[in-house]
Amino acid sequence: PIVLDPVGAGATGLRTESNLRLLVELDIAILRGNPGEIGALAGIGGKVKGGESIGELADPLQVARSMAVRFETTVAITGKRDIVSDGQRAMAVDNGHIMLKTITGTGCMATTAIAAFAAVEEDRLLAAAAGLVCFGLAAELAAAHAKGPGSFKVALFDALHNLTAEQVREGAKVCYLERSFLSFCDHTPRPGPS
Repeated sequence: PIVLDPVGAGATGLRTESNLRLLVELDIAILRGNPGEIGALAGIGGKVKGGESIGELADPLQVARSMAVRFETTVAITGKRDIVSDGQRAMAVDNGHIMLKTITGTGCMATTAIAAFAAVEEDRLLAAAAGLVCFGLAAELAAAHAKGPGSFKVALFDALHNLTAEQVREGAKVCYLERSFLSFCDHTPRPGPS
């Protein structure tokens, strides 16, 4: 499956048009981008400087759903709250840490985590959400040990490598969303198998 990370869409016309062309011409399984990149591809004027998003989308759930329908794909918009939609269903992921903004490449790392799950899970919505949960949870675990951006980056790699199923069961902050972005998410840890 192809997982597209439209790095810098919205920063230049060439990047935006190239990514739109890929979405039209290829069978993209999952599109993962920040609010600026997805907003630019949606034609609602996402703001991007370099590869970084400036600002948020007014209604990320609606944007994700409409983009998913328009391009027949699953869309993941990452930010403080990650939103994933396949056009019919939607999920919110609240794992992550503010330290992710202190190092470059974390969007690409999140896309890689999603791609790993997409390789083994046919349900693209679940694959994208699982990748974001694991990446965000690893960031939370890494931040608990980091003293700054340098040690955070190393700790993030270690946390991703050492992440266990039990840690995911206990730390996942994910839920299905209804039509409203303000849907309540109960992040009570789920009990593991006996």
